[in-house]
Amino acid sequence: MSTEQIIQEFRNYLRATKSSNTKNLYSIAVKQFLEFIDGNLDKINSQTIEQWIQHLKQQGYKPNTIITKKRAVDNFIDWLKNHKKPDVQRTKVALPRPQDPNRIVLTKEELQHVLQTIVDNFTGLGRICLIFLAATGVRVSELIKIKVDDISIVNGRVVVRVVGKGGKFRTVPAFKFLNPYLKEHLLRFRPTYWLFPSTHAPGHHITFRAVQKYCERLSKILGRRIHPHAFRYTYASIQYARGVDIVTLRRILGHSKLQTTELYISQSPDGLVEKIEKNDGL
Repeated sequence: MSTEQIIQEFRNYLRATKSSNTKNLYSIAVKQFLEFIDGNLDKINSQTIEQWIQHLKQQGYKPNTIITKKRAVDNFIDWLKNHKKPDVQRTKVALPRPQDPNRIVLTKEELQHVLQTIVDNFTGLGRICLIFLAATGVRVSELIKIKVDDISIVNGRVVVRVVGKGGKFRTVPAFKFLNPYLKEHLLRFRPTYWLFPSTHAPGHHITFRAVQKYCERLSKILGRRIHPHAFRYTYASIQYARGVDIVTLRRILGHSKLQTTELYISQSPDGLVEKIEKNDGL
């Protein structure tokens, strides 16, 4: 079986369990790994994976990216063991430490500064998409597919119906600072189906890449990298600080495992709980 056929079968397997974006990332990583071992599945062992990781480092990949690629290969090996090659084993190798994990969560003051920067420098879809990410903590892949009918108001708060990983639905309460910007967006664009319609392709929603570009532009203005997931981590930390229990938070974030939610809230800056007030637009 060719490398292309193996990757296609692996992609078909991922389709039932992973989001479209994760499926693409994992497929690319596995293709890189298979090319590194010349498509020879018998070469899959700790030594070749360690060599591949060293190769990725030499190519300039960042630690977080390398960790993601290794996770993709682990998933691939599990699939191989169950469907193609029973004797293959997942390997344990040393991985680079994640880059500055504590800085992925914004403090309350940093979040306020970021929001003001967005308001001062962005208009239209760029402004509302970035503020929406900060106010809801949804994934970019979820944000772009939100429909107008997914929005409701409960006790003065925007509540969003989100289709998450695996096609699972969940309800996400937004921070109240979203309200005036969402109202402005609805009045200006008057979307009828997609909440964030494409300005270039009528009938389609905004693209994943477009939102990434908004974050890249924001990072350039701020002089520091603001990844979309920084908003997600910050949202989770603030909700936990406000008293939302971890089981409820897991449901809001759409995590399949409680351990993932625990990781999110463990990133909270010192003193965040004390700094969250009831009447602060959250």
